[in-house]
Amino acid sequence: GTINISIDNISTSIIQTLIGKSKGDLFGRSVALSSDMKLLAIAAPFADVYSKKRRKIRMKSNVGAVYVYKKYIDSNQYEEIVHVQGRCATEMLGIYGLSFVETSNSAILYAWGVKGCDINGDNANAYLISR
Repeated sequence: GTINISIDNISTSIIQTLIGKSKGDLFGRSVALSSDMKLLAIAAPFADVYSKKRRKIRMKSNVGAVYVYKKYIDSNQYEEIVHVQGRCATEMLGIYGLSFVETSNSAILYAWGVKGCDINGDNANAYLISR
């Protein structure tokens, strides 16, 4: 997926384009913007995760990922500062939404997926993001 950032609703005023990491990851399915517009979170709920364990590469399908971008005043552009991944196969982190709860020096990002990875099956995850 692709996210176009513009200064108004006119397509000719696009100031930045953010592109997903892999084809089919549904980058842009959910989006959250902090109240001061300095933090932007974008979900890619169909992102796959690869891990190496005992010399074997393993893939977990549709784990999902959320990318957090910070807007820098000098460039007026968003740059990726962190990304978080779901923890288990078919979690689809971020598919049901994203939101920020903010303080003066940090923000908590909430990301909802299809299912949780623990026995209780909670489908919301919280992440502390430094401003």
